[in-house]
Amino acid sequence: MNNKSSSLLFIVLMAFLSMGGLVSSDIFLPALSKMGNYYHVSESSIQSAIAIFLFGIAFSQLIYGPLSDCLGRKAVLISGMIIWLISTIGIFYSTHISELLLLRLFQGIGACAGITLSRAIISDLMGKEEAANLYLIIFPFVGMSPAVAPMIGGMLSEYYGWKACFLFLTLFITAALILCLLVLEESLPIEKRQKLSVKNVLVSTYQVIINKKFLYYAAIPCFAYTAYFSYLIESPFILTAMGLPERYVGYTYIMLSLSYVLGNLTAKKCKSPAGHEKDDFSWLSHLCCWRYCFHDTNVF
Repeated sequence: MNNKSSSLLFIVLMAFLSMGGLVSSDIFLPALSKMGNYYHVSESSIQSAIAIFLFGIAFSQLIYGPLSDCLGRKAVLISGMIIWLISTIGIFYSTHISELLLLRLFQGIGACAGITLSRAIISDLMGKEEAANLYLIIFPFVGMSPAVAPMIGGMLSEYYGWKACFLFLTLFITAALILCLLVLEESLPIEKRQKLSVKNVLVSTYQVIINKKFLYYAAIPCFAYTAYFSYLIESPFILTAMGLPERYVGYTYIMLSLSYVLGNLTAKKCKSPAGHEKDDFSWLSHLCCWRYCFHDTNVF
């Protein structure tokens, strides 16, 4: 395999890993009502499948970083992807809501490996400018995934049932895992690895938490994502109750995806090498784009 082919496959792999979390959380959104009927549970109970997935991502990203610093990126990434794959297959065969929720937790833990370690691998292998150019290629695909995944999920659910969403996701993860095994080389040499220390991890985490500057910048995307996921969780039931067919529910997320892309483009234009004041403005612009697209989606 020549260098050009290897580079292309590496870009595809990084895109798959970066998109994986959003695809896993969004692809079955149009099928939530069907899933609630299948498991004989209320809307609030089936919505927990999204919340517990996000908890898995939030919790495990604190572990993957220190673990990969100690054991290397590739081994930890493959382990996480195997968890991601097995839990997705398990959901396909689950028969009770408790099984679904447990498997969704592990699915979030597994998917987080790709989200977290793809960025670490890029940082290991590339300089800042080269990494920035790669992100310019990857982020449009990440931005489109909140729209494309529900569209695919809506069509699959309408014609083949909700389990087809997780069958598609199984194929997606399998493709990413094969690429990882064939293309990816270890990016963190043994001599650069760090000894795993729970004390050091806790101290570092505490120092980040008490950093006011970090809290300031973290609060902005936190509020944005709160609005985003609140809409994701409730919208399938609202739109279905209004009589919109499942295959069309996915189309309503196109504006959300567009706002994601527009926000990233705005951030790039407003970024200032001398400081971050313009970055604050870009975040506000991003939020305004989001609010506008929410409004358009509701009107639709």
